[in-house]
Amino acid sequence: MNPQLKTIWNQLPDSTEGILLLNEGKEDANFFYCTGITEGMFDGSAAWITRNCIHVFTPRLDAELAKKQLGNHISISVYGPGNGFSKLLRERIGKPESVAYNDAVLPVKSLHFLQRLLPKTQWIPASNTFQKIRSIKTPQEIRRIQKAIRWSEKALQNILDQRTLKSGVREFEAVAALEYEMRKLGSEPAFPTIFAFGKNAAQPHHPPGVKRLQPRECVLIDFGARYQKYCADISRSFVLGPPSAKQKRMYSIVEKAQSKAKTAVHEGVNARFVHQLVEKEINATEFRNRFNHATGHSLGLEVHDGLVLSTDSFDLKKGMVFTLEPGVYVPGVGGVRIEDDVEVTKNGFRQLTRETSGLQSL
Repeated sequence: MNPQLKTIWNQLPDSTEGILLLNEGKEDANFFYCTGITEGMFDGSAAWITRNCIHVFTPRLDAELAKKQLGNHISISVYGPGNGFSKLLRERIGKPESVAYNDAVLPVKSLHFLQRLLPKTQWIPASNTFQKIRSIKTPQEIRRIQKAIRWSEKALQNILDQRTLKSGVREFEAVAALEYEMRKLGSEPAFPTIFAFGKNAAQPHHPPGVKRLQPRECVLIDFGARYQKYCADISRSFVLGPPSAKQKRMYSIVEKAQSKAKTAVHEGVNARFVHQLVEKEINATEFRNRFNHATGHSLGLEVHDGLVLSTDSFDLKKGMVFTLEPGVYVPGVGGVRIEDDVEVTKNGFRQLTRETSGLQSL
């Protein structure tokens, strides 16, 4: 059993008899966190977790995959026609008085289903408890994030070596090339890849389209691979050909702002303070108010893993993993974002992504 589960139990009310996680609709990262499953979708599956055991309910289509991945300490029930989920669930868990669930992702209709199935059970929201525990990564989790990062960086280097980013290439073609390289390495994109060329790079989350890359235009890339459910999240900025003086200034200012954030990161520092340092650095330049999003976010089983380096006030703790991603966006010109992934340590940080230096020309 995941040793972190003991910590979760210690923070739930004593009256809690079990945790029920339904993995349907939006994928529930806590289902995978608790069961240790690292492959497959398992849509329609569920996990019943007590202080002593874990039991997984899965449809027949995922039965063999579940048996392959789950250890001897986890039992399995397979449901299908004539042996439905409701029947198996009632038989397994009985009539508990109090059950915790993930209120952050469980659809309302699913909660109503559970309330009808077990009308006398008290349902305890537990998403905040899960988020708090999952924010501190184990060494194994960090190794998985690092693997996702290495695959991401390798995939990007491959398309750079292949000179994919040349004059005339369309944004959606660049997306296809990078995601293909991720899959060739045995991975998959952790989120929809962003390629933004020229003026489109002034939109932090530009949806890639038919825009063709032209000489001296900005290239903004936001991408990340997934390894055993754990995500990487990286942004890189380039210029096709010689950069203009303004493009150089944009990159230099973002680079300095990120350096300020890195210098500030350590166990005990407040997240809001880190964000304010970045804002102050950028707003002291000609690009005042051109940084329009959070400085970063936690990273793990989800790309946005619950915590945000912005106006939220909380202290960073050893073992947390965050992105640091300041940017400058100028409508009509383009944008620059540098995003690296870092692990918080007692006295500072450990950078998980490779170091970059200076604005690179393609």
